Amino acid sequence: MSLKKINPKDSAFIYNPRTNDFILISEINFVLNYTTKSFEVDQNPHGESNCTPISNISTNYDYSSLMFDTIYRKKETSFSLTSNHDFDKIIYHTIYNFDQLSYMYTNNDKDKIEIYFSDGLFSKLYLYKHENNKLIDTMTLLSETDGLYIIKQNPWRKFKINLLEIKNSEIICKNDHDEFSFNIQNQTLVKDLIISLLKPIINI
Repeated sequence: MSLKKINPKDSAFIYNPRTNDFILISEINFVLNYTTKSFEVDQNPHGESNCTPISNISTNYDYSSLMFDTIYRKKETSFSLTSNHDFDKIIYHTIYNFDQLSYMYTNNDKDKIEIYFSDGLFSKLYLYKHENNKLIDTMTLLSETDGLYIIKQNPWRKFKINLLEIKNSEIICKNDHDEFSFNIQNQTLVKDLIISLLKPIINI
């Protein structure tokens, strides 16, 4: 069995309750199979999905590594992912412990969430709230060279922010003149996961 060692550069969490997407990315795309309630590796993440089950999942004491086996390019392959970034550790913890976490398919979750990291740093966050099949609220956070910016729609506005905080399920962005918020209306596991991933940039 061949061994592939990876030090991830790009990571993400993508959740879309409208399309049943629950995807964790640490260089590799881990896609939740809603039938088996387990993660599979998408071997074609930029095209039509080609997912294969993973097995023999293990990690180390601080979740800085994730090891597993799968069929990769038609060959039995062992993977070893290693990262010292907190967001990757959260991803590895979630994959390893997912069968012990309380997650369910539900029509009550309202928010599509995408959060991305690159080269060890937060990159961007997209939040979309739907109700009765209508988009009723959005929030976009972008990390740029001179700080963190928020984009709001209807009308389109872009502001630099100097404070990001979370109170209960509400993400709050402030600058000297304005305050914007987005209330996450998803099940507890999803809310806890996005809040954990945002912690490194809270109170910037």
